[in-house]
Amino acid sequence: QQLIFPSFTWITYLSFVSQKTKMKILKKSLLTVLSLRIYLHLLSLVSIRFLSFKPGFPYWESVLAKLGPRWLWLWGSFDGAHYLAIAKLGYQNTLTQAFFPVYPLLIKLTNYLTTNPLVSGLLISHLFLIGFIYFFLKLGELDFKLSSLWQSLVLLLLFPTSFYLFSVYTESLFLFLIAAVFYFSRKQKFILASIFTAIATATKFIGIFLVPAILWEYYLVSKKNHKKFLTLLPLGLLSSSGFITYLYFLKTKFNDALLFIHSQPGFGAGRQVTKLTMFYQVVFRYLKMFFLVDPRSSIYPVLWLELIISLIFLSLIIYAWIKKLRASYLIFIIPAFLLPTLTGTFSSMPRYVLACFPLFYLVSNLKSSKYKLLIFLILFLLQAWAFTRFVSGQWIA
Repeated sequence: QQLIFPSFTWITYLSFVSQKTKMKILKKSLLTVLSLRIYLHLLSLVSIRFLSFKPGFPYWESVLAKLGPRWLWLWGSFDGAHYLAIAKLGYQNTLTQAFFPVYPLLIKLTNYLTTNPLVSGLLISHLFLIGFIYFFLKLGELDFKLSSLWQSLVLLLLFPTSFYLFSVYTESLFLFLIAAVFYFSRKQKFILASIFTAIATATKFIGIFLVPAILWEYYLVSKKNHKKFLTLLPLGLLSSSGFITYLYFLKTKFNDALLFIHSQPGFGAGRQVTKLTMFYQVVFRYLKMFFLVDPRSSIYPVLWLELIISLIFLSLIIYAWIKKLRASYLIFIIPAFLLPTLTGTFSSMPRYVLACFPLFYLVSNLKSSKYKLLIFLILFLLQAWAFTRFVSGQWIA
């Protein structure tokens, strides 16, 4: 009793301290998100006041401007307008099939409460951002020190395109689903993980790469149990059911199950869907464009951003491989990163790489505080520049 009781007391104390530390980090993280949201709002007001609006996307007058003042509807720019149109009218013959159905369906359902689809979209994005932060921290503590998780989150929130997490975009919802899938897989709650995976596959196309990731986690715990191993197939079917359902819908209504791919060239981003382009070929294409595109054009710095971020994240993936980041993370990250580049462009890559958020866990483990501060500063300045472009209607990602 003398040996056991002190040990039990000590373990209880450590558990209490750990829980207290976790709550402190969670509160600190939520305060960071709130501070960033206020900062972006103030920056948007300044941008509206001093920068002219040059819309580089359709439907802003017919869809967005009718739903509120500009400081509000600017958060639905570009893809947001398409999601709002789908929520209101459903899928039409207007290339909207490229946008997967879960997010606009949530907007439509939430609209019964708010009666304003723009407000519904923003409410959904903000709530799922909070949910993502929770799972980001819960997932991170499985492999990394608690003290580094807040820095990882700050790196993510200061990333140039993180403002999309607050916008009428799928980013916050999709990141929430990814983090939940990985967390529940790690906790061996595979049915729950499969349900979240199914939703993810009907939220964004790259969600389908979560299926092999979750199956790998299941394989690790069932490879010695033949009975459990036989359930891999039904688990895979459940995980991919959202994607399969959307394919069936497209085939039934539009007679083209792959219409979400075939509609991509219509958005003018230079994507090719009839042939695959290797990563190095896209790099050479961009190097050529730097000589052909007028440096004074508004798109020129965006090309640099797309190329540099693509190369940085390719390097981070290689670094993660060397550092042996969990295999299931890489099983998802590698194809999710490479797939958009196979269309011959790095367009939107500064936004797409947000789905590779487990890589931010590694970056925060840099030992040099000077390098960290420098990275924070660069990201902060790039985010301000990218967000002011977004506010003024210019393409960024």
